[in-house]
Amino acid sequence: MSKRRMVGWQPLAVENTEAPAAPAALTLDEPQLIEPTPATEQPTVAAAEAAPASATLAAPAVAQGGPIQDPNVPRRRMAGWQPLAVTHDNPVVAPAILAAAAAPAPVIEDLPRRRMDGWTPLQFGHPDSVAPVVEAAPASAPVAAPAAPRRRMGAHAAAPAATEAAESASAASARRMGSPVAAEQTEHPAAPPEVKMPAAAPMAAQSLTAESSKKQEKPAEKKELSKTAKVLISLGVVAIVAAGLVLLAQWLRTLGPVADFIATYDGTPTHPDSVEAGIPGWVGWQHFFNFFIMAMVIRSGWLIRQQERPEAYWTPNDGGFFSPNKKNSPQKVSIQQWIHQSFNVLWVVNGLLFYIMVFATGHWMRIVPTNWDIFPNIVSAGVQYMSLDWPEEQSWIYYNALQIMTYFITVFIAAPIAVLTGLRLSTWWPQKAERINKVFTLPVARKIHFITMVYFILFIIVHLFLVFTTGVLNNLNIMFTARESDDWIGIGVFALSVAFTVGVAWLIKPIFISPIAEKSGTVSTR
Repeated sequence: MSKRRMVGWQPLAVENTEAPAAPAALTLDEPQLIEPTPATEQPTVAAAEAAPASATLAAPAVAQGGPIQDPNVPRRRMAGWQPLAVTHDNPVVAPAILAAAAAPAPVIEDLPRRRMDGWTPLQFGHPDSVAPVVEAAPASAPVAAPAAPRRRMGAHAAAPAATEAAESASAASARRMGSPVAAEQTEHPAAPPEVKMPAAAPMAAQSLTAESSKKQEKPAEKKELSKTAKVLISLGVVAIVAAGLVLLAQWLRTLGPVADFIATYDGTPTHPDSVEAGIPGWVGWQHFFNFFIMAMVIRSGWLIRQQERPEAYWTPNDGGFFSPNKKNSPQKVSIQQWIHQSFNVLWVVNGLLFYIMVFATGHWMRIVPTNWDIFPNIVSAGVQYMSLDWPEEQSWIYYNALQIMTYFITVFIAAPIAVLTGLRLSTWWPQKAERINKVFTLPVARKIHFITMVYFILFIIVHLFLVFTTGVLNNLNIMFTARESDDWIGIGVFALSVAFTVGVAWLIKPIFISPIAEKSGTVSTR
């Protein structure tokens, strides 16, 4: 059998050809030290080669239950090794080792050994000696090598017979790498049970099972509702609230004090004596222009808030109509903001004309409160509207208290706020007005402007609802033809106004309006 050697292995020389007598057995009463062989006394290779075969290491023998190795083979020690003295007073020696030394040595031949995969027995002894070959036992009955000297890290050599006996006895209770603790038949302390580690495959399966269970335990993420679903839910909530208000108002009107209050204040406040019946013709035109311009302003404003990336951009000319302030640098904005500002200009011009006409003709007395009894009449009119029992309509002559207050807020409060906040967000606002910009910041102006837009949307919805539910033919004739009649002319004019507004809204696209926008600025896609 070929020998396997470690890298850098060199044969050890044997100094004496005759095996010296084994030293006296080691006793616990007389501590002894085993001194290492000095380097000057190392044998030579020639002496080792000259030694006869009979003088080489013979088969190991067992003395007092412990293995004995050839003392002619010097030991190689690890760096820093020092011999240990065996004594009763030495605190280094563990009680278990002392007990093991006094007890009979265990029978090592009966101990099964655990071997690594691919393990094969190695020959021992001097490299030039004839060592017995230990054959591997069958797998069914693993048997350890009989009393063979063990290879230790650093080629630990054999000790004298007595020392080896004590050493093997003490080592019997210690766990060696790759071999279990000896099960002794004497009164030695019992070895702790082996701790078996679970296999890798079951561990992996358990981890996968735990991860899958955790995933199942996690709550499912809520899916976001679509815009259509949100709109339907909002409409459902509004319908439920409206139905509750209707039922509440109808119940209130059955109460005696509420009925007396409505009889005293029927919803029509006191009007000045100089109020004339009828609607001027210019008011009809104002209705049409306001309807069309407000639709365009609301549409463009909504697109500004919703668009993540504008279809096109617009930069006003320096010193032009949309950027007249020389201290301002031209701001690049979306094309929808240019549309918004352009229609706002038309809306402001139409509003200024309305202010002039309403005060010049005395029409302001129909939309401006002139008596304190308007407040109880507002409450009375509100209860009547909510109970679906409308107050008496006299729009050709005067409005009820709720109509007067609504028109007053829309014309004289909401409209100026919309103009002021819109001006703050536009390209006209001075950029370097630091004091006023700190007080009237962009976020504040944007929030107020949005709230104002919501108010106008609600006003238009409620206004159209009341127009169609309180005599649609007569109301549309008053609004668009400035006459009191139940014919279909007013509804025809209204239908043409709606068609014109929808057509213009469809045509307001960058491909159609870019030539117009380029007259006051530069249009670009970035």
